[in-house]
Amino acid sequence: MNIGEAARISGVPAKRIRHYERTGLLPEPARSESGYRVYHMADVHRLRLIRIAQNVGISFAELRILLRLWQDGKNSLAFREHLCVLIAKLDQRRLDMRRMIGELQDLAGAKPQPRTRR
Repeated sequence: MNIGEAARISGVPAKRIRHYERTGLLPEPARSESGYRVYHMADVHRLRLIRIAQNVGISFAELRILLRLWQDGKNSLAFREHLCVLIAKLDQRRLDMRRMIGELQDLAGAKPQPRTRR
């Protein structure tokens, strides 16, 4: 598939796909005889993972490590350990987000405080 199709299926804009290639998050794709990039479903899955990871706040450094370990071997101990660390971080973020939502809901339901003159 071409870059437009990969972008549509993955939900990642073509410009960002090219950026991921330049930064090493996505391997350089094969090229067609006419020089166009050729993507496969494995690339689309990787793009989706990158997009979701960024949406939930996983840093580029963490993501780079995850992708390298994933490529090296999904069954390796290092890969599983890294996943456990990321899961713990995401779980903590989820708790923090729930607390923040509660705080915002409290603020939304609170009466406005009178302004004091100084």
